[in-house]
Amino acid sequence: MPTTTFKYFPDFAKEAAFDAKGCAFCSRVPALDGAWLQFDDDYDDPPPVCIDDLLADKARVDIPRRLQQRLALAVHARHADWEEQRVATYVATHTAELAHTPPVPWIQENEWPICAEDYAIYMGQLTRNKLTERHGSSRAAKASLRTIMRTLRPMWEVDKAKHLEAWWDALGDFLCIYSFRCDEGTEVVVLQTM
Repeated sequence: MPTTTFKYFPDFAKEAAFDAKGCAFCSRVPALDGAWLQFDDDYDDPPPVCIDDLLADKARVDIPRRLQQRLALAVHARHADWEEQRVATYVATHTAELAHTPPVPWIQENEWPICAEDYAIYMGQLTRNKLTERHGSSRAAKASLRTIMRTLRPMWEVDKAKHLEAWWDALGDFLCIYSFRCDEGTEVVVLQTM
């Protein structure tokens, strides 16, 4: 398994999507599934890419322009005295680092959260087991799920026990919650349905 470390995805070796086939450029295994990568050439079925070739820019993660714009706004808000070129360079540097980080394939459209003036650090998917471990009991874990859902999806039914139980059962399958950490330690969660 690769030993490279990535600022935005420190535990990628456990959570990234690896393909059983070797890298399209050098045949090394393991290789990242190419479905979430962007290439200079156009492929109908994007090939797998090893970590070294991702770092060598033979492929990259497509970071949406709107996300880069949000980062620029956040940087400008924290550093109002910075000239536009300095903000642009800062955003380009951090975006390049994220673009050469293994993708979290389940994050739809690479909507990576932004904290203060940087992209957040991916900590992993919150499953029933992880929430129960974090909170000490399934009851407390379900209460945490209710809080997350009330915050992120206030119109969804979670107050009745049967609704919460259905969402609990769907967690990790139809319902996915991804945990990110900001540099100062704050957790940010992203909730998605598949």
